[in-house]
This record gives sequence, structure tokens and C-alpha cells, in this order.
Amino acid sequence: MTRWTRTRGRGVSRSVLVGWIALCGVVGCTPFEAEREPVAVTPERAPALEPELAGEVERGAPLVVAETDPAPASASVDPPARALRGEDFWPGNRLLEPEQLERQNALVQRSLESIAREDPQRPELVFRVANNFRALRMRREDAAAAAAAVTLLETVVHDPRSRYPRMDEALFVYGAELGYLGRDQEMREAYKRLILHHPASAVVPHVYLAFADHYYAQRAFVQAARMYEKVLQLNAPALLGYVSLQLARCHLHPLTSGEPDYVRSLELYARAIKAASTGRAIPGALASRLRQRARAELTFPYARVGKPAKAPAFFARVGVGPEGEDDSKDMMESLARHYEDAGLYVESSSIYRSLQARYPDDPAGCAWTWGIYANARAGGQAPAVTEARERLERLARSARWRGDPACAAWAREASHDRELR
Repeated sequence: MTRWTRTRGRGVSRSVLVGWIALCGVVGCTPFEAEREPVAVTPERAPALEPELAGEVERGAPLVVAETDPAPASASVDPPARALRGEDFWPGNRLLEPEQLERQNALVQRSLESIAREDPQRPELVFRVANNFRALRMRREDAAAAAAAVTLLETVVHDPRSRYPRMDEALFVYGAELGYLGRDQEMREAYKRLILHHPASAVVPHVYLAFADHYYAQRAFVQAARMYEKVLQLNAPALLGYVSLQLARCHLHPLTSGEPDYVRSLELYARAIKAASTGRAIPGALASRLRQRARAELTFPYARVGKPAKAPAFFARVGVGPEGEDDSKDMMESLARHYEDAGLYVESSSIYRSLQARYPDDPAGCAWTWGIYANARAGGQAPAVTEARERLERLARSARWRGDPACAAWAREASHDRELR
């Protein structure tokens, strides 16, 4: 199991206290201050707009009036896998299959039965089993596994004689499983103890992240944004992508200005993609999922403040990844739908035309033409309606789409609509 580099010691040394004071000066002494009066996410602490985005967006009034909940329906869902969570990025996670975890636990638990409670090796074995139970809980959403981890770790974290060198990790796992079980007060106590006694631990950013995700799940977006920003200040490269993604989601909601900050959200989505595309701080599988989610959601704020003419080039940059994936076409289609849903029919049609120009033989070409026709009809643009109808009829007769039932149905509907008019 990977051991993290950090300051250890039996007492709180002068150097640790100095580090603790410095930490307080940067991020506040505990994450629990966010439970008091909501504090503004101050502009001077917000990251500057990336230079490559400067020509893509327009500050000021968004193109569309924000909905009650501006987040897209898919923003918190990761089909078919569960949504990404901050706990996924903890480097102590066990990545074995459930059957392997259960076999390991059976072996180690038999060993525990023969080891005295005073044996200095016992805490490490207990932690290993508890961490396996945590992995099982994450895989199966199994409350029983979380309860088993808590019961085991209580023998370590509440032992006043314990000098376990990985106590910070034990407290983190203990607190995380308590939180999963809804035992919030005990979770807070565990995390407070971790921050107070192990301020230089690499676990500390993950504590702030756990609270940020907790606030986000409660839709307390101001408090969540504050905690996510503090994670960024603690300089944890492996968390940059995920935290940027979550901050982007927070800014889709009114924080302190009374309306969403779509420009900031767009910038943070782009930053999340960049963090998940460069370097090796984020494990490959997580990086791929993170890029996919950020790209899928980025089109929502772009539809509010982005320039339609700039979208093809911008999406070509952020939609192509290090593993050869190219999501730019899907992003363009998503943007066209967002414009259409918002009643921006001209903008939607311009995106469909860009797709037709870039992918002239794409199987979705007839669908894009139908989108142009529907936009023109909804916007009352008679010449564009006629042009799109005639194109649909030609496509339906062509060798490429002659056997496509959807294309034929669209052409019939457009022709029938002309007859009715």
C-alpha cells in the first residue's frame, strides 16, 4: 500500500505548529467555518480567464435567461458508471475486484485473531482490512461494508496508547465512512482531529474536498465553492481536474452576484479538461472519465456566453484528448441543441451547418438538415424553411440515405407541412 510523504512525529513539534499557523493563514483553521454565514467567493481569489478563451466568450449579459436550475440534466450523472466523486481521487483507494478484496480480508482477519491487541503490527492489519471494506462500499454502495470499516478503525483511532504512523490516513477513512453512514458529528470530530494533529499531512486537501462535496450534494453552492477553492490553494495536483469540474458546476448557479457566472464556469471546465489531459497526476481511467464529463457539460455555459462562430475551433481544441478520443462533433451537436432549446434558432442552425461542412458524409447529416429545417420553421424564416425542405427531399432520395427510415420520415413531414401551408 502506498505510503504518503509527510511530517510524522509523536508530538506537535515547533515546525509543525509553524506550518499549522501558515495553513490557517491561507485557508482558515478548519473547513467548518463554511457552516456559519455564507462567505462570498471573492473575485480576487477566482482564477484569471485562460488566455486562449479570451476570444471565445463575451462578458456581460448571457445570451439566455438562466433557468431555475441552470445545470444540465446530465451534470451529476455518469452513465453507465456512477458519478465521479472526490473520494475517487484519494491515492489510498484499493483498485482490486470485490472478490479479491473479500479474499484478502478473510486472510487478514484470520491473522488478526491470533495477534494481541498490544502488538504494534495490529493497527496496520486493521487499517488494511478497513480500507478494503471502504473499497467494497465504494464499489457496491454497501452500508454494511462502511459500518465494518468504522468498527475496525475505532480500535485504532480511539486507542490512547496508539502510535500508529499512518493515523492521519486511518482518521480520514474513519471519517469518510462515518459520513457515508450519516454520522456527521462523529465525522466532523474525526476530521477536526486529523487537521489539528496532522496539519502537514497529504490527507488534508482530501478533508476539505470531502466537505466541499458534502456541501455540493446539499446544493449549498456558496459553501461548496469556498471549500473547492481552498483545495486548490493547498496545491494538490491530482485534485486539480476534479475540483475545477466541481467549481465549474458551482458557477452554473448564482453564488454571490445573483446570477450564474457562465464565463467563469466555461473557463473552469476548460481547465478541468486541461488538467486531465496533461501530466500523470490523475490516474488514467479517472482522467478519461473527467474529460468526458467536462466536455459534455461545457457546452451548456458556452451556449450562454460563447461565440457560435468560434465554437468549431474551440471544441476542436478541448474536445481532442491524449488517448485519441475526439468528442468535438458530439460537443457541437450538444451546443446546437442547447441553442435550439433556448430559442436561438439562427445560432443553432449555424452550428448544424458547420457540422455539415466539416463532416459531409456523416450518418447524422440528414438529422442535422432536419434540425436546420425545424429551427427555420420555429423562427419563421420562410426562405430557410424552403431551402432546408428541398435539401431534406434530395437527401431522402439519394443513394446515401434512401434506406434510412428517419430521413424519409423527416422529408415526408417537411413535404406534408408545405402542403398544409
